[in-house]
Amino acid sequence: MRRKTLLFLIVFILSFIPSVVFSAPTDIINDPNQMEALIPKVKATLAKDFGIFIRIPVKCYLVKGEELDKVYSGTYRGAEVGLHQYRNGRHEIYIMKGMSEDSFEATLAHELTHAWQVERCVPEQDKVVREGFARWIEYKYLDLIGAYVLANSVKRDADPVYGVGFKKMLELEDKVGAKNMLDKVKNIVSINDIK
Repeated sequence: MRRKTLLFLIVFILSFIPSVVFSAPTDIINDPNQMEALIPKVKATLAKDFGIFIRIPVKCYLVKGEELDKVYSGTYRGAEVGLHQYRNGRHEIYIMKGMSEDSFEATLAHELTHAWQVERCVPEQDKVVREGFARWIEYKYLDLIGAYVLANSVKRDADPVYGVGFKKMLELEDKVGAKNMLDKVKNIVSINDIK
């Protein structure tokens, strides 16, 4: 009798869990049309909520991981999900296929932040500052759209470039406030300049 009661109880509880929990995500970005539909949304959010405007044309590419590795040959080769390059008078952004919509939007926000940095920040800015600030925007974007699990994963990043830079940006935000971050970051050359 106990087994039947326990089995009934398990089935009863499972009936209240949404079927989404047991199915594959439907918001995976694999098609360039999906990407193109999200670009204006991300740009508008960056402009409205963060004051990040891009003046120079941007061309986005949705690529497989292997294709991204062909474009990027740096330290993080094989681990990158997005890449920004400034070439031939325009920003080129490469984002890997297969991400959820929230992850895609946050990655695009990160890469568009690099475009803004090219246009507005001191050119000798070190990588920890560039990646830390782009990661800070990515975190704020995720929080804004309600993707709290992804935002918390950014907070836990211990990478010596992305994670350390992000934590320094949080320190800077505590000192100057979120609204003043863009003006402060523009002129920071080294992560050691954040005191």
